[in-house]
Amino acid sequence: MRPLIFALCLSPWATAFAATPTFPESYQGIWDQSEQQCRLAESETRMQVQQTQVQYYESIAKPANIELTNIGLTITMIYSGEGETWQEKSNWMLSDKRDQLTIKHPGYTPFTYVRCPE
Repeated sequence: MRPLIFALCLSPWATAFAATPTFPESYQGIWDQSEQQCRLAESETRMQVQQTQVQYYESIAKPANIELTNIGLTITMIYSGEGETWQEKSNWMLSDKRDQLTIKHPGYTPFTYVRCPE
């Protein structure tokens, strides 16, 4: 039995059984740039972090890798929207009260979101 399990781990089928990266529950929810934006029916800066994807105004991102670090998460995401697909790596830092989320993409100024009531 062990040789069979080992063979399956080395086969191309192994990727079919690989776990999909998931966002920790503390990061899940609806986030926007301000409490005022949270109250709007639609907002171009809103994002909804779900267990296995992030929904933005005109795009969706799925995590390819989520790594827990001493300051938060380092995430590699596959984005798709407006007919394009791209990959980005970013650092996500949750405030102590878990009501603010700061995201830092390399080469850009960090952006802080506030948690919206659900």
